[in-house]
Amino acid sequence: MENISNNNEATVDIAVVEEAAEKTDSVTVATIDKNDVAAITENEAANAKADAITLAPPTNSEESCNIDCGYQLGGIITTAVLVIFVLWLVIRSKKHSVSKGKKKSFKTDSNAVEIYVGNLSYEMSNSDLRKEFQKFGIVNSARIITQRNSRKSKGYGFVEMKHRSEAEEAIIALNNKEIKGRKIHVNEARANTRHGAH
Repeated sequence: MENISNNNEATVDIAVVEEAAEKTDSVTVATIDKNDVAAITENEAANAKADAITLAPPTNSEESCNIDCGYQLGGIITTAVLVIFVLWLVIRSKKHSVSKGKKKSFKTDSNAVEIYVGNLSYEMSNSDLRKEFQKFGIVNSARIITQRNSRKSKGYGFVEMKHRSEAEEAIIALNNKEIKGRKIHVNEARANTRHGAH
């Protein structure tokens, strides 16, 4: 009888041990599973951080300054070149308009008299023409009209004198006077003659 009860107790003890073992194993498995998950999560986080560091721009302030400064310098140079180009265009257009204006208006003084001089020698220069008229008074300008391409004289020109009395005296004295082998024609320039010369 005692043997049977001992066997039963042993059986119960074995059952309790096995049950306890099963519980222990399940706890261990659960613990391992949680540890593995934690370890995997930590590994993934570390890998992601490493990838982010690799892909991220340099955090070194000197390196980032070099990159930013390079971009800024490039922008400054481009802007400077554009500004210089625009200024050059403006200056060029002003010079062009000024030169056009000079060609259109020969008269510089509203009280001055413009004189047409024709049949000039082809050897005569602007300074020669000026000298002839300076004998009679103040000459504002003297110019011989030339061909556009060859710059050779067309045989006539214009003289502008400051005072009418001096201009009239020069016209009377120089008309039909022979200068450098030709008798020149001198008279006050008409408006249509002046426009035709320019």
